[in-house]
Amino acid sequence: MKKTLIFCMMLMVMSACVKHPEIYKLLPTEEAAAIPYQMGQTVNFVNQHGDTLTYTVVLDETHLFNGEYYNFYHGAKMKYIPVEYCYARSVNLKCEQTSDMIGFMIIPGKELFIYWNGGLLADFILYYDPTETLTLGETTYENVHSGIFYSSQTGELIHEWHYSEEVGLISAKTDSQSLMLIP
Repeated sequence: MKKTLIFCMMLMVMSACVKHPEIYKLLPTEEAAAIPYQMGQTVNFVNQHGDTLTYTVVLDETHLFNGEYYNFYHGAKMKYIPVEYCYARSVNLKCEQTSDMIGFMIIPGKELFIYWNGGLLADFILYYDPTETLTLGETTYENVHSGIFYSSQTGELIHEWHYSEEVGLISAKTDSQSLMLIP
């Protein structure tokens, strides 16, 4: 009996030491709108072979985020960034022809994560990244955020992307595949 009482008291003391957040940082509406896609919306891209691919928004949710990122594609849980407890908006687009996925997640401070087929394509803060004008074909996009990354060992392209808060993902390219928005 005495051991059980001591054990119960130890559990109570240990649970009191665990930090339980009571206040979650809200995701402002204007920041959530930086991902311009809505549930059911379709977006067309052309791939590296010239094929037209149709992506449909299959997830659009605002959820609690505690600094642990849940992989959009495999359900794996991994510690990614030290973020305070907050609300995040996640949007997933699934390709109708290939089942490929593009995922977006934004957290307070306008930090946007873009995932393509399970890998991180981009992680940037929309407030601070330089913006540019981008012309693809006959279409010109304003206020475009861009990134291009090469291997430090080989100098080969790892990935390149262009994103606009008005239209979303404009283009993405890795060493083996590419997508370009069809306006």
